[in-house]
Amino acid sequence: MPRFTSAFLLLLLTASAPAARAALPAGTVVNVQGIPCPTTSPNGGDPTPPVPAGGRLSCGRVLVTNCPGAPDLNATVWIVTLAPGTTLKGTIFLHSGGGGTANFTSSGASHHTLETNYENAGFQLLDIAWDSDWEKTDTPSILGGACRPAAVARWAFSDPHIHGGRRDIGFCGQGHSGGSAAMSYLMAEYGLEDTFDYVMLSAGPVFARVDCGCDTALSTCTLTSLCPELPLATMQAALGYASGGQQAWLDNLTGTSTCGQNTGSNPGDPIWRADSSVTASGADLAYPKTGMSAWYCVDPATLNTSSPEGSYYVHTVSQLLPGQRPDVFCTKTGCTGEGVYNGTIGGVPVTTLMAQKMAAGCIPRHAP
Repeated sequence: MPRFTSAFLLLLLTASAPAARAALPAGTVVNVQGIPCPTTSPNGGDPTPPVPAGGRLSCGRVLVTNCPGAPDLNATVWIVTLAPGTTLKGTIFLHSGGGGTANFTSSGASHHTLETNYENAGFQLLDIAWDSDWEKTDTPSILGGACRPAAVARWAFSDPHIHGGRRDIGFCGQGHSGGSAAMSYLMAEYGLEDTFDYVMLSAGPVFARVDCGCDTALSTCTLTSLCPELPLATMQAALGYASGGQQAWLDNLTGTSTCGQNTGSNPGDPIWRADSSVTASGADLAYPKTGMSAWYCVDPATLNTSSPEGSYYVHTVSQLLPGQRPDVFCTKTGCTGEGVYNGTIGGVPVTTLMAQKMAAGCIPRHAP
């Protein structure tokens, strides 16, 4: 029987392994200009993040360019730095829901509380609001639109005035609803697993399986239980995008016209599947150096598609170890709809638990 050296066996294994598709290129951040921080938000909330004693809040305007099929898009960023002499644990990139036209902070008092908790734990923050929906492109593609938040995340990591490319502290992300979708595309398609040490998702990620949200009769859209607090039948009933505005929005983003027509063989199905973070061609769903958690409000009376659709991502990706799924946290106490930040788990505010998980998870994992 022939004997092989370990080097030769390694050569054979390397040659037979399928070549991974290269990550999609992020856009480019240009025209960075300091501005007075805005005091109003399109959603009517307070956009000003809390600033720790001795810390500093600065704001800027950025332009993202070089995204194929997507016109240049401006955004406003809020940057909170800690007081000089404070031990910095890391940087957290925050992204709000919907089209991201209002910043994360402006979503309510619970978000301000969470940001205060993060700052107290030693994190500086970068929050963003886009001038128009980040998902909207000239060549309809949500996947293509994610080139924009990918550009800002990479810029925030490398910019010497924000994170400075440091690998001795954590660089982490948190996205809510549509913002959780942005995070999932950044990881699965834009290669940000090489940058994020920890990612926290809430109410999503939506767009994980756009085909299932638009055509719930598809045989490939079987759901798996997300958490004990959410019955599978309740989850199944909430899978489809809401009729009217939500379905029309998805049609507009993907260039289709039949979202909500549940035939099991819809003309839009291949288009939606190709635009989803889980099923898009070449999706990278294993993150050996990135921790991940997902958080949901599962009040049955106000449940929407964010939980069931997010479950497709949660049950597909691996974080840290092969086959190790993201940590999942669910509650129906004190919250409605997607408002998990207002809830409690075991009597403890979700905002407290999130800060604890972020402090434990946002640690350097990409050291050279």
